[in-house]
Amino acid sequence: MSGAASTKFSFSITFPDQGGGTNPAVGPFIIPPRLKNATPNNDLALYFSGYCVPATTSATKGIQPGEIPQQKAFGLSFTQSGSSPNPVIKIVQITVVKQYIFSAQTADREILLTSFRLFAGQLEKLEVSLSSATGGLLPCVTEALLYQIALNMPLTLSELLQFTYHFNINDQYIDLEPGFSLTIAAAGYQYIAPPASPGYGLNAFTLSGTQTVSLGWQQDGKLLFNGFASRFTRGVELSPPTPPDENYPCLIFAASPIDLQLSGNARRHWRLITPSSLPSPQNVDNSGSSSVDSALLLGADTYTDLAAATEAAIGGGQFCITPDADNNPIVAIAFTSRVFVTPAIGIFVNDIAQQVPVGTSMRDIVFQYLLVPPAHIVTSGSNVDSTSLSCKLQRWVANSEKPFSSTSPGPTVQVDYFDFSPDSTSGLPLSGPDGDVFDIPLLKGDRIYVGPKDGYQLSLTE
Repeated sequence: MSGAASTKFSFSITFPDQGGGTNPAVGPFIIPPRLKNATPNNDLALYFSGYCVPATTSATKGIQPGEIPQQKAFGLSFTQSGSSPNPVIKIVQITVVKQYIFSAQTADREILLTSFRLFAGQLEKLEVSLSSATGGLLPCVTEALLYQIALNMPLTLSELLQFTYHFNINDQYIDLEPGFSLTIAAAGYQYIAPPASPGYGLNAFTLSGTQTVSLGWQQDGKLLFNGFASRFTRGVELSPPTPPDENYPCLIFAASPIDLQLSGNARRHWRLITPSSLPSPQNVDNSGSSSVDSALLLGADTYTDLAAATEAAIGGGQFCITPDADNNPIVAIAFTSRVFVTPAIGIFVNDIAQQVPVGTSMRDIVFQYLLVPPAHIVTSGSNVDSTSLSCKLQRWVANSEKPFSSTSPGPTVQVDYFDFSPDSTSGLPLSGPDGDVFDIPLLKGDRIYVGPKDGYQLSLTE
């Protein structure tokens, strides 16, 4: 792939080199800043510090590509920088096979994504206690490590959410994360009149309100839906308990946010599945609740269990699967009405915090201020008049360079910005099948600045 970042700390948006082995029907790609010297002739190597327990050494067991079927792209090993008596930095080295990471071929990109999903389950199995004598990953760091790996790989605009939030646009599911908020829009059923009566046509699902749930992390690494209720010592239980569903014994029906935080239901991983079919608003069959009438939440202790339950749910089968040994049972939550759930993330626009739905793009934010063609928007680094409309995007990214020494490892996490410079030939924003550079999806914590270039302030006296 071509298009190295213009500076050390800027992402660039580009296409793969045209010619043999490329696919112009894919892209454009987001090129992380620290890949400016990467070459397709070598596997991609990423280095992350702060993820290992103290006893970790280069002999600690890692992961080799191909250890499990269909995971062909990702490997992991442990190394260190520095030696005693100086501080020794424990490092996780991630290797991504060049055949897949630097390819624009559709088949290779599919293998890369499949491998990444399977790699998640492998990473979890390397987590150990702080007192482990053999070393490994710290408890509950898999999610953070996967996120930073994704941000340091060249990905297309459409791949970004698939790798960062496990957003499957075909099967319509997404993994929930600490920091997400959920807007739960419910449609309760109203009964107005009996059949053949004038008001019979109003018997229907109708909007009955929205609720917002803020997600966080419990101290044991499990996801919480209600920070207040998660602090209760005894917790909240239903009285009397809801009888188990005959077909789905792990299924619980929720009427309000507290039903998401019931005692015994905490799990490390939760996945939101939006069904591809919902009952029409005027469906008169109100015989009872059904898991297909609303969004479905699946909770599991591991990525492996979650993947198995998801596959069953998507296929219309029994998602109350038997988990791996020592894991808690699957928990499934549906809602007692026709419900749509939207996950949202926190971003900053001109230093003001906002919540926006996952999937919101840079273009959506710019259009909050002015409806203009992207070509009229000046981007960071452009040499134009200071009164021109400008936009900037900054993103927190882990430094994936190998530390040169234990005394100067460099910043662990730093702010990188995006170089939205237009195409040098046409003068227009770079565009492709995934859209142009302004269609880049936003992530948690992104900082966006829209206004006159370089902080220029308009004066009422001018």
